[in-house]
Amino acid sequence: MTQSTTHGAPNRNNKKKPTPSQARNRFIRQVTVLLVGIIVLLFALVLLLNPPGDSHAPGTPEPSSDQQDQGVDTWDSRTQIIPEPTEPQEPAIGPETYPEGDATPQGEYDEDPGTKGEGGEDRTSPPGTREPVPEIPPAQTMGGRAPQLVVVIDDVGYDAGLLTPFLSFSDKMTFAVLPALNDSVISAEIIRTSGQEVILHLPLESQGGIEPGPGTIRDEMPDQEVRDLLRRNLQDVPGLVGVNNHMGSAGTQDTRLMNIILDELKKQNLFFLDSRTTAETVAPRVAAEIGMTIVERDIFLDNQNDRESIRQAVLQGLETANKRGYAVMIGHIWTETLAEVLIDMYPAILESGYEFNNLSSIIMRGEP
Repeated sequence: MTQSTTHGAPNRNNKKKPTPSQARNRFIRQVTVLLVGIIVLLFALVLLLNPPGDSHAPGTPEPSSDQQDQGVDTWDSRTQIIPEPTEPQEPAIGPETYPEGDATPQGEYDEDPGTKGEGGEDRTSPPGTREPVPEIPPAQTMGGRAPQLVVVIDDVGYDAGLLTPFLSFSDKMTFAVLPALNDSVISAEIIRTSGQEVILHLPLESQGGIEPGPGTIRDEMPDQEVRDLLRRNLQDVPGLVGVNNHMGSAGTQDTRLMNIILDELKKQNLFFLDSRTTAETVAPRVAAEIGMTIVERDIFLDNQNDRESIRQAVLQGLETANKRGYAVMIGHIWTETLAEVLIDMYPAILESGYEFNNLSSIIMRGEP
């Protein structure tokens, strides 16, 4: 008699099928793993294609910053252009300029101090070298609290690789990300993954016809269009906790615009940092009228991007923090030298009793 070979063996046709809920959960897990893998791969490609020290294409000039002295902010006379994105977008962002009457009162940076010695000889260190850290003034505590230093890095979003030197800084920073650029989203994700703070770098209309870039809010826009565009810009930067203005020497002088913008930010529980690209800004007055607390920029760190000028700007920030309890200092993602100077000065600054913090902590403490 022939014995059945299937007797007692499990019947694969009787295997229990997964329920719809189990199948859906399995699908979600598979998609999640796939998305995480894609993000990791993209991050690796960004780091591979943009290694530290090679952030700019050869011969490409870095953008200048707003110049400031005693609350009056201007750009210096050099014309510098930010490189255009790799894919076609709106016109490239350039430095904001101001009328001649807004020139820095004392012309503090006209001679590019610190780079020339007597007789005009070059005092700048050779590339790749580190100069001695300047003497750091002792911190003056207020109510038992150390002076707080807030560093904000503007203009993030064109190239995520430019973040690398700044993310090497081992303390708190806040990064301001422009909306609707090729690397806006991935830059915000990298910053958050690194444990740093993200805010929206909101493009506002500037004087002199300079184009701030995609997402610019303009004076002639109707109220609802302003609010709608602001909301789209906020959605473009994931994980943000606040906003500061990009350019905006015209926009921050417009009471109607600032009323709409600050009202919307207040409704969404987001703070505002006034970058003070003009001494005529109405943002503090409008904020007071609607019962909103805002922060104002104290120092631009890289008006001149040589090391000595940046060091002097940092020391000016320390002085402000000693007098008031905190200082808000803005630099720009294009200035790799800024990251180097901050990293070099960091141990001495901590040893002298200062603390680095982010913008949201200043707001939460009620410092302004």
